[in-house]
Order: sequence, then C-alpha cells, then structure tokens
Amino acid sequence: MKILFVLDDVATEYERNTTVLLAHHMHNKGHEVLLSDVRNMAYHADGHMGAHAYVASKKSYKTQEEYIRDIIESAKDKRTAPQTISGAELDVIFVRNDPSRQQGQQWAQTAGAVFGQVATQDGVIVLNDPFTLSDSVNKMYFQQFPEEVRPKTVISRDPKEIKEFYQEQKKRAA
Repeated sequence: MKILFVLDDVATEYERNTTVLLAHHMHNKGHEVLLSDVRNMAYHADGHMGAHAYVASKKSYKTQEEYIRDIIESAKDKRTAPQTISGAELDVIFVRNDPSRQQGQQWAQTAGAVFGQVATQDGVIVLNDPFTLSDSVNKMYFQQFPEEVRPKTVISRDPKEIKEFYQEQKKRAA
C-alpha cells in the first residue's frame, strides 16, 4: 500500500510519537510510507490533491529513532528533493497534524482536513475522517457530547471564571 502521513512539520517529529510508531511499523512491513506536512500540500490543476513528501532510504529500521532520523535528515538536506505525490496514487492518508499548532498560519489549521476531503474523491481512505476533523479544531467540540461521557467543563479566557470553577471542583481540575 502507498500511505501518506500529513504532519505539522516532518523535521520536528520525534521517535516516541504515535505517528512515527505507525509509520515505522508500516514501512518495515513493506508498505510505501511517505511523510509530509501541511505546508507541503498542494491542490493540482488536474483536480487532485498532492504533496511533496519524504520517504525512508532503507528497507527496514531496527528502531523508530533510526527511522525518523533518516527521514528528518532527508527533509533538512537541501540536496534531497522530496517526492511529489498525487492523491490519486495513494491508498491511505493519515491526517495527523494538530491545527492548534498552526498559530499565525490560519490557512494551515484546516489544510489537512480539506486535502483529506479532496482525496476521498479519488477513493483514498482518509483517517481521521476529514469531514468531521474541521468540526473538532477547538475544545468547544467536546461540549456537543452528552454529559455522561465528558467531564464537567468550563471554557473561558476569564481568569476569575476559571478560578471559581477550579474551587467548585475542590481543586481537582485538569
């Protein structure tokens, strides 16, 4: 299978990250695994989404650290050109970027979800569901769940309101 992981920034991934664990194991199982980030996504004139992505240079790696180090070095090396991939060539896309990390880049906050939506038109399996990702870009999303399955919550920028809530919870708030 040809699998693309959409990340915040390939160069800042670390070996204990769940994404790296998944990518490393898929790579070692023989799948073609590509890593890209939201700033390397593109919408091509032919109507397909695409990306400039990086692949590992060896057939398998003993550790996640070795695997991600190879990809990061490739991404940082200006002599190594990333692969250009079209969504039509992919089997699966894992949308793993965190919109909250895209401060000052408003376009990037929904880019992963939007590109995922376009890729589904090519029959690509996209995880996490790109049609619901845009609904969950902030903490307000969880307030839509029934009270039985979510903790009592206050969402506010008012320090006084937050302190009062903390006191009401007997100083047991996360």
